[in-house]
Amino acid sequence: ADGVSVIGPRDTYREFAKDIGAHFLDVTNDEWTWAKNQEFLDNIIKRGDDVVFAGKFIPKDLGKGTALDREISYLIDHGYQWTDDFSKLIKK
Repeated sequence: ADGVSVIGPRDTYREFAKDIGAHFLDVTNDEWTWAKNQEFLDNIIKRGDDVVFAGKFIPKDLGKGTALDREISYLIDHGYQWTDDFSKLIKK
């Protein structure tokens, strides 16, 4: 879907994104770097995409300092906020 990107656990976000036709960071786990991740996030921010979370986001289960934690913090620092049900991050 245009205007939609997906983040989430590495084992599920790719298939989830493909199912809904959304943008996602298409690198293998071995190819992944924070630099590639940040470039992906910067493109999301530039486009103003809604960022859908693959699966159910449970804040208390998010490990501090994980890549996913960094992604979410980065988006929030760049003007995004969670919807009330934690299903997606939207640009304020």
